[in-house]
Amino acid sequence: MNHQSRRFVPIGMSKPAVGAVVLALVAVVATAQPPSAAKPEPAAPLRGDTWAATQRAGRGTVTLVYYYPLEGFSYLDDKGKVSGVMIELMEQFRSYLKNVRNVDVDYRHVPYDDFSRFYAAVREAQGGVIGLAGTTITEERKKEITFGPPFFSSMPVLVTNAAVPDVTSRDRIPAELAGFTALAFRGTTLDTLTRRFKAERWPGLAVESVGTFQEITDRLSRDPKAFAFLDLNVFWVQRKAGARIKRHRAADGAREEFGFTMPLGSDWAAPLADFFATGGGYRNSRAYRQLLIKHLGVDIKELFEATGGR
Repeated sequence: MNHQSRRFVPIGMSKPAVGAVVLALVAVVATAQPPSAAKPEPAAPLRGDTWAATQRAGRGTVTLVYYYPLEGFSYLDDKGKVSGVMIELMEQFRSYLKNVRNVDVDYRHVPYDDFSRFYAAVREAQGGVIGLAGTTITEERKKEITFGPPFFSSMPVLVTNAAVPDVTSRDRIPAELAGFTALAFRGTTLDTLTRRFKAERWPGLAVESVGTFQEITDRLSRDPKAFAFLDLNVFWVQRKAGARIKRHRAADGAREEFGFTMPLGSDWAAPLADFFATGGGYRNSRAYRQLLIKHLGVDIKELFEATGGR
């Protein structure tokens, strides 16, 4: 995808106290320098300063671990800098910390191109480490990592080559896609969904494990006898980028929430929750809408129906 490198200016929060913060956010975000292209993943456990230590010192360092590339959320812009919804959102969080909580925070950026390794890195990390990805919030995951507030809503959708006739219902999938191979996005809840679908509805289904969603959409674009469950936002951006794929709405799954992740028990959950509650709720703000439209570039009605925006 070819994204423009426009600076994001947060607007639309109405309370007077928040208004001053927003003005400060504009100044800081406008001068922030996002990270460049991905660097090798570290071998040692990731670390960062705790929120308690950062408050005491008035400054600290947080390690941002992000799944890259995730189109619309973390990608290289035209100047070779990592941009996207998650990257800009965390710059706003840093500005909030400076202007509301009176602490200065530096970020250390660590990219991962494999979701399973990304997730494990956050799970095993210590202190101020925040993971940025489309990580679905589940009760099972809450047993081993801490989630921040939901920052985006999506849903699993069934995707095929664009030439495949529409599926009429979830119950008819085994009959209408007979002879197809399922592509499971390895290490994700979509992988679990695919294998549960096989066990419960289609025992004879052939399933292939695939490491990235880019590989999945490339395969679907050229193979009319394959299908996959993908997050709706991934379908949007991959289709916009030219993938020859289609969504079968009759097979849409339930809405899911994505959250930033932290090591279990991280004290950074508190300031992150405060930031999302600012001004009546960040996800209710015009700033949030503009951020999603800027980076995802999808139909506004469909976008807010899926994400729960106003």
